[in-house]
Amino acid sequence: MLPPSPPVHCHRCGLSDEDLNRRWSRPDQTLHPVIYNAKGLIEYCCRVLHRIPYFYCDLHGHSRRKNVFFYGCSQAGSWNAADRTVPEDPTEFLLLPHILQQTAPAFSLNHCNFRVERGRESTARVALWRQLGITRSYTLESSYCGCDQGPYQGYHLGTYQLHEMGRNLCEALRTLYEDGWKLKLVLACSSPQTFANEQPNRVVGGIAGLGGVRTYEEEAVLTNPSDDSDYEEEYHAMNECH
Repeated sequence: MLPPSPPVHCHRCGLSDEDLNRRWSRPDQTLHPVIYNAKGLIEYCCRVLHRIPYFYCDLHGHSRRKNVFFYGCSQAGSWNAADRTVPEDPTEFLLLPHILQQTAPAFSLNHCNFRVERGRESTARVALWRQLGITRSYTLESSYCGCDQGPYQGYHLGTYQLHEMGRNLCEALRTLYEDGWKLKLVLACSSPQTFANEQPNRVVGGIAGLGGVRTYEEEAVLTNPSDDSDYEEEYHAMNECH
């Protein structure tokens, strides 16, 4: 959570005993000052500077689902019937998770969800998407329960994996910003009907070869969690660097 109203007792309630991630729709300046001012800064960029943020992301922990995954926002997946009448380009919010599926060992595209539920209207993700028009508005969830896929299958997500996921996210954003038009072309050519026919509460299946994006298997050496000695060595080396 944003300081100086920290979660109390490892939960996300602030000092007013309210869930701060359910106050983004109409934050109170006195009761939720951090949310009020954070949203005000973003709103200033959108309404006064006329510069809508390219990307917004909340970083959360998840107590049930495994791996790392996104919650996003889709007009077609909204509880509100009026939203579903608005045309949208799903590649705008689907490309980033597709890139991460190729490049981030802990990320799971199949766990991502882009529904907009009525009970989530006051979250940062939905409020900024709906009120300020930020198309790429996400919550990035990192599991408390470890991974069930890839090189980290059967292992918890530690400091090393979280640092790695942060790097992967930044690199994916750079790829999306610099080469997004190429990736859209690859998606259109490889699976032209996928996005048109996709159910709003699901994500498209894996797409091979996203236009030169390196997969994590192609990166130079990854930590192998099956070898405890190597894993500990690289883990401590990374902590010393930071």
